[in-house]
Amino acid sequence: MEAMKLGCLPLPESLIDKAAITLSRAFAQYPLSILYRGSPPSIEDMQEFLRQSISTGQVYISSPEVESVAIWYGPEQQPKLPDQHSTLNSHSRAETKMKAFALFAESQRQFHLPVPHWYLMMVGVDPLYHGKGVAKALLKPILDKADKDQKPCYLDTHNPVNVEI
Repeated sequence: MEAMKLGCLPLPESLIDKAAITLSRAFAQYPLSILYRGSPPSIEDMQEFLRQSISTGQVYISSPEVESVAIWYGPEQQPKLPDQHSTLNSHSRAETKMKAFALFAESQRQFHLPVPHWYLMMVGVDPLYHGKGVAKALLKPILDKADKDQKPCYLDTHNPVNVEI
């Protein structure tokens, strides 16, 4: 078997479906989705979320096989708040809770890091590739750029494994 060639590539439109599947698999057991929505995010929700993120931020994949996906916002970019995402415009109780949490998380990010910074909004690795250095290869180029430009990075995570990032 040939070794994987991993890196940090901009997500092309042609791979959005594959990236949505990767994120759906990566977040299938994500506690906040299950708590607020009652189910993991759907592939359709992730497709729309990726399209919105491409238009406002920077979306990267580890390779054309899309083992992992990262959504970054650079120092001059701002993520759209949940009420601006059509996938979160439902009036259901679960969607209302998701919006409230997202707005709270955004206020915390602005409070804790009020200076221009890189914001890693989401990183998802297909469970088949956990522990294989996929996330490291995906994130390293942006982290190196942030270091070079002397800009801090921010990641809000609920997973202790991600704290090392």
